[in-house]
Amino acid sequence: MIREARTENGWVRGIEAADPRITAFRGIPFAAPPVGENRWRAPQPCKDWEGVRDASRFAPVSMQNIPGLGDDIYCREWHVDPDIPMSEDCLYLNIWTGAGKENEKLPVLVWFFGGGLQCGYTAEMEFDGERLARRGIVVVSVNYRVNVFGFLAHPQLTSQQPDAPANFGSLDQQAGLRWVLRNIAAFGGDPENVTIAGQSAGGGSVLSQMTCPDNFGMFQKAAIMSAMIRSPYEEGGVGVPQPLWEAEENGQHFFGFLGVSCLEEARKLDAAFIRDKYAEYLRTFSGMCPPMCTVLDDRFCVGDPMELFLAGKHADVAVMAGNTSDEFLNFIPADSEEELEERAKELFGEEADTFLAFPESRRRDERRGYAGVSGTECTIKGIFANEKGEHGERYYYRFDPDIPGWDQPGTFHSSDLWFFFETLAKCWRPFVGHHYDLARKMCTYWANFIKTGNPNGLDADGSALEEWRPYTKENPCGMAFESAGPRALDGEETGFASFLTDRIIRSMERGKVWQDGWICPIWQGDSVFRETFAMVEEDGKVEARFLFLPEKILKVESYDGQTVYEEGRDYRVEGDLLKLTAGSRIPHTGWNAFLYDTRRQAEEALERAELRLDFGPVEAADGRYLNLDPIGHPQLVTRWQTAVTYTTAEKRFAAVPKSCMDQLPLLGKRLAEGGPVRVVLFGDSISCGFDSSGKYGQKPGQPVWAELLLHQMKKKWNCSVVFHNTSLGGMDTEWAIEKAGERAGRYHPDLAILGFGMNDRCPGDEYREKTRRLIEAVRRESPETEILLISTSLPNPLAATAPMHFWAHQDEYSKALEELCGEGTALADVQKVHQEIAERKRYIDVTGNWLNHPNDFLARIYAQVAASALGLCEE
Repeated sequence: MIREARTENGWVRGIEAADPRITAFRGIPFAAPPVGENRWRAPQPCKDWEGVRDASRFAPVSMQNIPGLGDDIYCREWHVDPDIPMSEDCLYLNIWTGAGKENEKLPVLVWFFGGGLQCGYTAEMEFDGERLARRGIVVVSVNYRVNVFGFLAHPQLTSQQPDAPANFGSLDQQAGLRWVLRNIAAFGGDPENVTIAGQSAGGGSVLSQMTCPDNFGMFQKAAIMSAMIRSPYEEGGVGVPQPLWEAEENGQHFFGFLGVSCLEEARKLDAAFIRDKYAEYLRTFSGMCPPMCTVLDDRFCVGDPMELFLAGKHADVAVMAGNTSDEFLNFIPADSEEELEERAKELFGEEADTFLAFPESRRRDERRGYAGVSGTECTIKGIFANEKGEHGERYYYRFDPDIPGWDQPGTFHSSDLWFFFETLAKCWRPFVGHHYDLARKMCTYWANFIKTGNPNGLDADGSALEEWRPYTKENPCGMAFESAGPRALDGEETGFASFLTDRIIRSMERGKVWQDGWICPIWQGDSVFRETFAMVEEDGKVEARFLFLPEKILKVESYDGQTVYEEGRDYRVEGDLLKLTAGSRIPHTGWNAFLYDTRRQAEEALERAELRLDFGPVEAADGRYLNLDPIGHPQLVTRWQTAVTYTTAEKRFAAVPKSCMDQLPLLGKRLAEGGPVRVVLFGDSISCGFDSSGKYGQKPGQPVWAELLLHQMKKKWNCSVVFHNTSLGGMDTEWAIEKAGERAGRYHPDLAILGFGMNDRCPGDEYREKTRRLIEAVRRESPETEILLISTSLPNPLAATAPMHFWAHQDEYSKALEELCGEGTALADVQKVHQEIAERKRYIDVTGNWLNHPNDFLARIYAQVAASALGLCEE
């Protein structure tokens, strides 16, 4: 038996496993400790050691919430030890091998644990590699950084380490895999026969590693367990990477929550303090600031891994993937069949009747709704059937046995791990004979796949295992692991499942579609793209005014773009008015949806609201009170808005912005030289993107205005653009002055775009003086930076009553900012454009939250005006 092995950094001594023919090596370092200056940095080379290093115990787990303190199913299952050692010094791996000598060339499994990229560790007792090692596999489990330690993004990181600005946990996994290729032969393993595998976030990690071009050729097989997760009823899904600039914004918010102003200060903080503050941060900003996960950094992560998989842009390897039967089921929430039909129309549009014709669509779960389905199963099968290009075999499984226990858990997420690793004896659940039989066979199938890329072969008693055929579009086969044993699945696809699978795949193939109309200025050309109209009944009529006199209606659709309406049946156009017909399908409501008659009604609504506001009620100028529920839930307003694309014979618009590039000579020179150009956007919630649909993952998924502007910069400027959005919601110019150095000036941008004012509510002269001080604060850090000022759009004019007024002096701010302009400082006058729009359209037509945020249409104005000021929209 190999009890000692020589790695590239020194000798290690393992320990015999329960079966003495297996040696377990635990806690082998594969990278330098990620502490101090190495915190939030790509893993660095490990130092050599003298003598023989003891490798008999697991190394500390990575920093995360202390396990074993809760009463949830996972604390009962395996997170049972609150005293388990924990440290930021956590980059270690473990090896189980049955090799007797170095040159045996046994197949290798590299395992990544799950835990939502927020928790988890290799020492979890279900991950014991001994049973696989007895089948001739060298098992390696790699620890990696999780949560804020593994997936923080911040503009300083991007600026200081552009080759590895984020995804440190993923880079840890990659470093562990590379260590295996360099060292595993010393443990009897074959570096040319490697399988990477993982479950849940570990399976998502496999997807990420598979679709990272740097990894192609490093492994030959992959197992993706319970990780290909999409819903047929929602856009996006688990595992979609966050754009770098959005992740940077989240990181900046967290630094503010920590009470530090820069990366250097954050690296000096105690790791346990950061861990605890991160947990508090997620609780405090639940639903607003997402957990830190994979980031689209265009270095390690170059796209949505599942979309890349579907497109065939991945390592060409054999793949096994599957799910448990009860995990992540998707339902349409509805209390009746009538509500189901309405929801189906919203979700499926013209395909609603097809969906509702399936008997399964009427199947109801009393707690969760109608039409339950495993979106994960649909996603795996859909990708396997529609994947582009030539590739290795694809094997699908479904885990569906009985799981015993007083909690009657069903085949809960992760329950299959006891079976694949054949570690049932460590579990508290009263497993009996048929469970052990199933686990033995599952572990054998898996071992066969790791060895050859084909799971088929003989059981331990020498009998042939049930044949597991590959999954193809023509032959949708697979394997069901059930209480009675493995059962081959051959062509058992229903029309209902196929319909939903096709919907998921079409959604993934669409990806993030760019629409030119988003950035085409409303004052140019002869068409208007998706102008919004709020359909509010007043005096018995439901109508709304066009911005320009329409010539030809091209499309009238729901705000989310899912339903197209018909002229005559749903609406008619009279002059510059859009009017609803009797029996129209276009949603409409009355003003009582947006206003409360009494303060008591408004207070009761605030008490019921999911989002706890630190202000309100807000009294309207007419004595009523604004409904504040749409703050954080913009669909409560936009559901009543309709989008119309049309042509017009003549656009009369006075507030046409002009290029201000003559006021920005240094930027112009930089562009003439071919860049690169560094841009920082520093503003409040509107600059963060509230309430663009893409910010919330809602349809139609329009990017926030900053992203629209960045797209135009990249398209028009013949150079690379580095863009940081350092905005923070709820802040005013006084706060911005204090934070200007760390949030804008520190990056020494060529252009700083400053977008404050909505939260100031002070007279124009005072606002001008504050903005002058803000400019000075930026230039104290970065004297050569030029400035583009953004005059804010206007809040709801009804919100003009003290003390909770939002409309105060904002309409003075455009003129105030004009007086600051000159060489090095220019103005993108959004307010002037909004004021002209407001002369023809009501506030309800263009708002996202009925208080002060724009909807998609008005958010586009921000991008269009800023792009015009930078000469990016010239005809």
